[in-house]
Amino acid sequence: MLVLFKAAGAAALFKNPLHELFEATLPLDNFIDLRELSLTEEQLAEAPNNQQRVIITEQFLLKHIESHKRDQLIISALQKIRLSKGMIKIKDLADTHYISQDAFEKRFRRVVGTSPKQFSNIIKIRSIVDSKPKNGSLSQVALEAGYFDQPHFNKEFKLFTGLNPTDFFKIPQAW
Repeated sequence: MLVLFKAAGAAALFKNPLHELFEATLPLDNFIDLRELSLTEEQLAEAPNNQQRVIITEQFLLKHIESHKRDQLIISALQKIRLSKGMIKIKDLADTHYISQDAFEKRFRRVVGTSPKQFSNIIKIRSIVDSKPKNGSLSQVALEAGYFDQPHFNKEFKLFTGLNPTDFFKIPQAW
């Protein structure tokens, strides 16, 4: 079973600052009591179908996040990043929330697991992938996304997708 968290969602389950877990593979028993995990694993193994497994997993997660208080400043910042399609200056974002840029970046990394700049870049590339016209000019797409030159766009796009934009958009329904 795979659980995908929304940005800032995993912070409700893990007490560690999420940036400390970035690109790490750790067993869940580092965070949750081993007896409880074993019991949940048994329930999942005995479940008659996937629908029941989802219910068991949801109950397990909800039990562990009930007392979590969401960081409204970071939730607001995430919304602003999404609305701007990743084209927002981090300093402006911090200023909008009346917090220093350094404090904002640290808080964002702790809750989301990545820097606000990295998250903005992910949203920007995702927006490009979602809105790319089938016969549109990639130079125009790059310009509209705030890139000043094609090589920079190509490099960042490949970093996130593994392919340059031309090859990526040739793949039928890759996005």
